Amino acid sequence: MHIYFEVDFQEQAQNYQAVLCSRGVTVESQPVEKLNARFLRLNPELALCVDENGLWLSANGMKMQPDWKAEISRLKRASLKSEMIARACQLGEKPTLIDATAGLGHDSLLMAYLGAQIQLVERHPILFTLLEDAKAQAEQDSFLSQFMDRIQLIFADSASYLQQLQQTAQMVDVVYLDPMFPQRDQNHQVVKKQAQVKKQMQLLHLLLPEDGEMDLGDNLLFLAQKVAKRVVVKRPRHAVFLANQEPAHQWQGDACRFDAYFQ
Repeated sequence: MHIYFEVDFQEQAQNYQAVLCSRGVTVESQPVEKLNARFLRLNPELALCVDENGLWLSANGMKMQPDWKAEISRLKRASLKSEMIARACQLGEKPTLIDATAGLGHDSLLMAYLGAQIQLVERHPILFTLLEDAKAQAEQDSFLSQFMDRIQLIFADSASYLQQLQQTAQMVDVVYLDPMFPQRDQNHQVVKKQAQVKKQMQLLHLLLPEDGEMDLGDNLLFLAQKVAKRVVVKRPRHAVFLANQEPAHQWQGDACRFDAYFQ
C-alpha cells in the first residue's frame, strides 16, 4: 500500500510508516505536491495519506479518518438523559466498558465523555493506527483532552481478548458491540445506512475485505456474555437480533436500537 504525503509532512509520514511496519504492514511512501480532490480522483486505489489533518485513508475519490475533533459539537449537546446509549450502558454509573467493535471510535468517544472508562479493541493494524492518530490529536485539543485518559486503545483481536479476560477471571461492567457490516432486517433485506456513513463503510469494506458481507459479532456476543454484567448491541432499528438471541431489554430510536443482555 502507498502512503502519500505532502512535502511538509515527510517526518510524520516516516513515523507512520515505521509504526505500520512494526505491525506487519508494508507501505511505500511517496511525496506529492497537494493531496486534493484531483489527486484522489487520479489515484483511486486504496492508500494512506498524510497532511495537516494527520493520517487518513483514501480510495475512489473518497477520504476517511476517525476525526474525533469533528464530534465535539455532538458531544457538547450530549447528556446522560438525552443519549439512548447512555441509558443502555448505564453511563451514569461510570462503568468499565469494552468496545469490542471499535470502528472509528465515535461511540466510544461519546461514552468516555459521559463518564465510562473504555477499552477500545481493534485488530486491524491500519484501522488501529488511524484510531491511535485520532487519539493523539484529541489529546492536543483543549476540550477533548479532558477525558482522553478514560480511553485505552488495545491492538488485539476482540474474540481472543474476551477469551483472555474469561481465562483470567476478569469482569467488566459492559461490553458494547456495534457490528460494522450490513445487517439484514427481519425480511432479509440489507438495512440501509445514511449516505455519510455508507461512504465510510465503503472504505472500511475495502480495508477489511476478509470480513466481506459477514454480519460480524455473532460469536462476540457469546464471549462477551461470559465477561460482562451487561452486553449492549447497537443495531439498525429493523435488523435481526445478533446471533438470533432475543435481548432482555431494548431501547428503540428512529434509526437504530440498543439490545441489552444481562448476566
